[in-house]
Amino acid sequence: METITIGKYQMPGTVKPNENKTKMKWEWLVLKEEGDKALLLSREVVDWDFYSGDNSFFEEAKPATWESSYIRELLNGKFYNEYFTKEEKDMILTNGSGDYLFLLTADEADEYLADLEYRAADIMWCEEYDDKTRIMRQKYCWW
Repeated sequence: METITIGKYQMPGTVKPNENKTKMKWEWLVLKEEGDKALLLSREVVDWDFYSGDNSFFEEAKPATWESSYIRELLNGKFYNEYFTKEEKDMILTNGSGDYLFLLTADEADEYLADLEYRAADIMWCEEYDDKTRIMRQKYCWW
């Protein structure tokens, strides 16, 4: 599958302070092209959070629609505003709901990701051991 690079994100991890963390180029899979437009899917896990923002592993998740979800606010707020330059933002179009960044629906995942290899994303993080920074990498399935 073809990939492109647009945006930079701060790699998660234990490295302190935040300004010492590595800025990574953000790689995207090209799922669909129509003329000069493309639907992209992040190849990397750049962060994780709860869909509804309830922040609890131990309680039942609070129901949330996409429109009221915390993850929508995070993607179209922090991610869009901090991870892309002005020039990159000018290239990003909105979907039918006015979102710049969004999650695929189950039907879209079935349509665009028939090959199960692409239903997992790379996650990289920095850890400090004995004053040395190591970059760790692992594959994770996404929901």
